[in-house]
Amino acid sequence: MPERTGAAGSSLTAPLNFTAQGNSITGLQFDLQYDSSVMNVTFTAGEGLRAAGKNLYSVLADYNRRRILVIGTNQNPLPDGVLLNTYINLYPHAKAGTYTFTVTRASATNAAGVNLPLSVTAGNITVKGGQDQAVRLSSDGVVNAASMAAGPVAPGEVITLIGSDLGPVYPVQAAADHLDTELNGTRVLLNGVAASLLFASPNQINAIVPVEAAGGDTVRLEVQTEGSTRAQAAVASAAASPALFTADATGVGQAVVFNQDASLNSALNPAARGAEVFLLLNGGGSNQSAGVSVQIGGAAAEIVDLSPSSGVVPSLTLVRCRVPGEIMASQTSALTVTVGATASPSGVTLSVQ
Repeated sequence: MPERTGAAGSSLTAPLNFTAQGNSITGLQFDLQYDSSVMNVTFTAGEGLRAAGKNLYSVLADYNRRRILVIGTNQNPLPDGVLLNTYINLYPHAKAGTYTFTVTRASATNAAGVNLPLSVTAGNITVKGGQDQAVRLSSDGVVNAASMAAGPVAPGEVITLIGSDLGPVYPVQAAADHLDTELNGTRVLLNGVAASLLFASPNQINAIVPVEAAGGDTVRLEVQTEGSTRAQAAVASAAASPALFTADATGVGQAVVFNQDASLNSALNPAARGAEVFLLLNGGGSNQSAGVSVQIGGAAAEIVDLSPSSGVVPSLTLVRCRVPGEIMASQTSALTVTVGATASPSGVTLSVQ
């Protein structure tokens, strides 16, 4: 992980790159220890993890130590490249200085279950400059709430903002029956249009891109707290930015899929080939006349119906489709949705019997 520098109150992003060095690595684990009085650290899946079809588990093992596990039910080796995206949020009171990450309990495994040595080099974080120089939100910190991947935002898309000192001190969720454009004094504006908010906390805000904010190649995003600007960012805009929600909310692994009998799809409750399933699509855009297609296990799935979600977020799309009869049974059948020419990120699966 490369070194990063920022002022107190900044949100820094850094890739955690992986190199197999000639080995066939199918899983790995390590603990990352840091000064929790200065920062908090979270991870999202990188392209390498998605390409290999692995799952990401990240837990706070101690107040200053985060445990990372990358593993899957397949034997696909992890490719060289970006394994994880790291978000480092510096607290506003962080003192100037250099802070070192310490890595412990690092290990890797191959397809045969043989443990192999894993070397992890985590760069330093340097805090310098005044709080007026803080960048609390970067464009990389604006991600699709389903895939947790950065990219262009689309009308009606649920987005997640990951940053430093963005929202209220105490987390607050929207009401169960309606949405407001303000939560505990926090607002998000896109091209000057207030977004409906689902959740707000110091380091994360979930919002819905207003349809009225569409247009142009970029969107001006602003976070306000009690009427004052907290953070600003310019993010790319697109007609669609499709992604599927996953069961563990990491954006990879088992998708949130309902079987024909409305039960939740899982390895213990797979869908039958030829049966209908229901997918929850985020970022489909306000105009899906460009066409929606679904692939399951590498084969085209018949689209039966497209309809708005019946929940408090009607901009989500419920995709009703049929599992291809010719694919092989698998607990990890690859699942992608394409809107126009844009496909959802890889690494998402459903279970088929």
